[in-house]
Amino acid sequence: MAPLFLRMRLCLGGALVLAMTGCATPGSAKKTSPANGPEWLRDGIALGLPLEDPLQLSPSTQAYLGKKASVGDSERSRMHSLVRYLVDRDGLGFRYAHTRTLNAQAAFEAREGDCMSYAMLYVAAARSAGIEVHFVRITELPIYWEDRGRFFTSSHIAVAHGADTWGENAMVVDYTATHTSEWRFSLYTPIDDETAFVLFHSNRAVEFLLQDRLAEADRLLTYLLEHAPEVPEVYNNLGIILMREHRMQEATELYGQAIERFPGFVPLYSNAVSAAAASGLPDLVKLWRAAGQQVAKRDPAFSFAQGMLSFHDRDFSVAAGHFAQALQIQPDDLTLLAWAARAHLSAGDLDHGRQEVTRIQQQSPSEAQRALLNALQHEFPAAGIQLPDVPSAVKASPNPPAPPPGPA
Repeated sequence: MAPLFLRMRLCLGGALVLAMTGCATPGSAKKTSPANGPEWLRDGIALGLPLEDPLQLSPSTQAYLGKKASVGDSERSRMHSLVRYLVDRDGLGFRYAHTRTLNAQAAFEAREGDCMSYAMLYVAAARSAGIEVHFVRITELPIYWEDRGRFFTSSHIAVAHGADTWGENAMVVDYTATHTSEWRFSLYTPIDDETAFVLFHSNRAVEFLLQDRLAEADRLLTYLLEHAPEVPEVYNNLGIILMREHRMQEATELYGQAIERFPGFVPLYSNAVSAAAASGLPDLVKLWRAAGQQVAKRDPAFSFAQGMLSFHDRDFSVAAGHFAQALQIQPDDLTLLAWAARAHLSAGDLDHGRQEVTRIQQQSPSEAQRALLNALQHEFPAAGIQLPDVPSAVKASPNPPAPPPGPA
């Protein structure tokens, strides 16, 4: 996953925000296995639900990875050795696979998976060698992107070693490693294994949703909501399932409960507004929109989603206003600038559209910048948009790989 705060393809769509989790690793609070995992996990498996132990490794794989994580004279150096083995081409060569959430054993065999898969594999391997690692999560800097008309938010999770993250031997293994030194350890909040397991299975439910397996996603999320520790992603994603099943009133009630419990979780407001509007509750739409705007003062997600709703309804000038609000929080984000330009140009406001295009052109040259400008150029030929030259290093690699996972 490339380390962009906002990763949204330049395409038209609705405005539902699916909550997915990024990189993950298990907590030091308690180690779990199929034999002694959380009761809700064991019971759900017995009921035939698509639940499993995310840290599952066969004995042979556990022994093999345990050896790979045993190279070095300190836990820190052993963690570095494990990172190198997992990502190097002459090792496992793990590859990122979008929205493919696998348990540790499956990720090892496939040699790919999403950030959650990588983290589960890393933690299971590290613990096989006796290395103490735990989950840490960044909630202040989520990642957003849009795909096929649906909006995702990915809470960023990484693997930590050391109880005091400011300690000399502390370290974080983060799949988007280029950010770890800048984000600072203080942004990472520890979570335990059980919460990580809930997030793992919430991701699984999102996969079912994207495959139009609504009944399976509904059953899984409903079970998590009723039996597992409460996390906002479960409420958020179940609400989307209910809306897809045209159960708007139930979705509205669920989002009301979720907002009361998790008032700072931005995606809830965008989806709650959609549910309330579909339920014919304008007063509630007004209430939640106002509340979301307050939250949006610290996070661009709500304003962006509202902009997409307006764009979808062809209210291009209104959409441009929402994108402008998001840009006040994240003024240099290429994708936000591109959407703002598209909204202005779609509204026939060439002057403001060209201003946003100029801001994009002033960014450091990159393939992402060129792709966005190229899309705008083709859609709005009358705007006279020019493409900047791309450095030879970028030209040589039209699809540069995401930065490899590594320790901070």
